[in-house]
Amino acid sequence: MGSDGTILTTTDGGGTWSPQPSGTMADLYSVYFVDSSHGWVVGLNGTILATTDGGASWKPQISTTPAVLHSAYFIDTRHGWVVGGNGTIMVTTDGGENWKHQASGTHANLYPVRFVDSSHGWTAGSANTILATSDGGATWQPEFNSKYAGVR
Repeated sequence: MGSDGTILTTTDGGGTWSPQPSGTMADLYSVYFVDSSHGWVVGLNGTILATTDGGASWKPQISTTPAVLHSAYFIDTRHGWVVGGNGTIMVTTDGGENWKHQASGTHANLYPVRFVDSSHGWTAGSANTILATSDGGATWQPEFNSKYAGVR
């Protein structure tokens, strides 16, 4: 991932890299593949791209946010989340054809997002923000980080 829509691929464990056409000029920040065929890329201005052919082609998905998106995570080919600037969390249950906002309760920039199953997940971000969900993101709760307690 990179600036101006850059997507690179390797078939030899990183020995050589080749560009893939992304169809966007947006800066791209993260990629996530749930299997060898299905992947998503996120980036600037709410950019979400999806592939169903291992990255040979990328299709834009309709994003409902102008925020920068930093990370995507899918538990299967249909259920996934993206997170980004200003507390943005969005969820899809149809492989990204439709995205719905989830209330994060924060304005912090969110960077990684991970789930262990369809219910339990976490995201973290600026200002020592750690959020957890146990209901698939219907609600997100702040988690106390004792390492940074009192640090501003």
